[in-house]
Amino acid sequence: MKKIYVSVICYANESEVLSFAKEIGEQTISDRIVLIVVYNKITSEEKREQLESGLDALDIQHLTCDPHDNLGYLHGCLYGLGQLETEKDSWCVICNTDLHFGSADFFARLIAVTEDDNDIWGVAPAVILRSNGRPQNPFMVNRPSAASIKKLKLIFSNYLFYSLYIRLYNIKKRRSAVKTTDHPENIYAAHGCFMFLKHDLAEILTQNNDPIFMYEEEILVAEYIFRNKKTFRFVPEAVVYHLQGEIKADKRKQKWLKQSIGYLYDKFFK
Repeated sequence: MKKIYVSVICYANESEVLSFAKEIGEQTISDRIVLIVVYNKITSEEKREQLESGLDALDIQHLTCDPHDNLGYLHGCLYGLGQLETEKDSWCVICNTDLHFGSADFFARLIAVTEDDNDIWGVAPAVILRSNGRPQNPFMVNRPSAASIKKLKLIFSNYLFYSLYIRLYNIKKRRSAVKTTDHPENIYAAHGCFMFLKHDLAEILTQNNDPIFMYEEEILVAEYIFRNKKTFRFVPEAVVYHLQGEIKADKRKQKWLKQSIGYLYDKFFK
């Protein structure tokens, strides 16, 4: 039976992490899931102890680890995966904790899709924004052009351009719909709040250690799948609800986006 290693970040959100862990315990195949919690930041030692005692009280396999540094989202989760001897035929999940699984067989539906297709390196569930019911997957159906990535590089290099882009992005998201399908299809990229990845891909990401601290992980993951001639499968019957609020512009985010998209453009699209 293939194991599923779920790696998440605790960034002073101990209560949310514990609620997420409880949902893991309610999955029909929870005995095959290992939850890994990486501390990027804690509220206090008392909150850490409360989280760990709460995890111990649950009937799930789990591990907590502290790199004593804020490694960011992707590399923090990869650090957690590196703390265990993960099985070669396993699947690795990099995800947020502000999620609610739509059914108790959510993970069972994802793993079932992979059973007869060794070319699948990523699986994307239907991600639904809880606030307005809008779907966030497929994140990208087709690979973006070099010109479109270069345009983002320009936008993120200037705070004024970036702020305007975020405002327009939020307006568009509120007004427009996303194309979805009623059957699995291969896509280019999945939303970064939940990425279900083959062990081989997680190893490549760890070994390459690409300098992306935050944001645009979707394109990095998608490019490694694309360049290895593997596929990303969209599975709309597996649903997860995302509690994310509206995106807001700030200078830290702009800095991280500028770094990420600049690196991706130079590495994959230049």
